[in-house]
Amino acid sequence: MAAGAKERSLTTAVSAEGRATVGVQQHSSLTPDVTSAAEARWVTRTVLAAWGLSHLDDVACLLVTELVANAVVHAGTTSELTLAMRRGRLHVSLADDDPRPPELRHGPPLSTSGRGIALVDALADDWGWEPTGDGAGKTVWFDLDTGASRAQAWHLATPPATSPTA
Repeated sequence: MAAGAKERSLTTAVSAEGRATVGVQQHSSLTPDVTSAAEARWVTRTVLAAWGLSHLDDVACLLVTELVANAVVHAGTTSELTLAMRRGRLHVSLADDDPRPPELRHGPPLSTSGRGIALVDALADDWGWEPTGDGAGKTVWFDLDTGASRAQAWHLATPPATSPTA
């Protein structure tokens, strides 16, 4: 591996159909640097592909990039990206160690920054934030409807059964 390169891996399991899957909840720790957004997009795409939700790649990766950029620029701390399935929706959250809430701003038309949360507000089916339990940080989250039926949503939210070894 090249110097400075990060090793990328996700915990996987094998479903009953023999397909590699990622668990129903995936966590990834991100450092507060310029590589974090790319790492978060890789994790997001990998998890969505494993869950059969690649049709959400574009919007999910855009919104993840905005959350990570905000964490790097404003919090400057390590952050924790979590992807999970909840009631037929993709739930994505990013926790950092800065207690200040995100700001929904609409900057001047030619401004090159300040629209991240506005994009999340416009493109996510739902979003919000909450302080961490100790009050020293926050978690910003968004939900995207997967377009799955209730049966598909149940399948996506149910961990694969492990078969006993002989």
